[in-house]
Amino acid sequence: MGQGLNTKEYKMITRLIWPKFNNGSVDAFWVECTDYEMTKYVFPFTKDEFFEINVKRNRGANKLPEWKTKSDICNFILVTQDAKIIESHPWVMPFSGLWNGNSPFREIKEASFTDLNDLKNIKIEYV
Repeated sequence: MGQGLNTKEYKMITRLIWPKFNNGSVDAFWVECTDYEMTKYVFPFTKDEFFEINVKRNRGANKLPEWKTKSDICNFILVTQDAKIIESHPWVMPFSGLWNGNSPFREIKEASFTDLNDLKNIKIEYV
């Protein structure tokens, strides 16, 4: 992953939050990132041996026209604010019928960052 990319400054982005993730005490963010960002900034945070396999399976461009993003974003992960839980998902997860119209995700003002530890300091502004 990430081969052929230059080393310009990359920024992961989040636009959705899952407040009190799984009825817990910590929020989770829906994070969009490139292959380069996944390799450089996310893989070092996870010790799950199947995480990279899940990332490869879930990779794919966001196809929502109203959420136009950088064309090289193709990885979507759910990350708790403390970065203790990191899950790879397909891009449709926050928008799918899985939630029966009651999605736990809430839209926030877009925030960009390069380190998952930065999620602790994101100013949450609901849209």
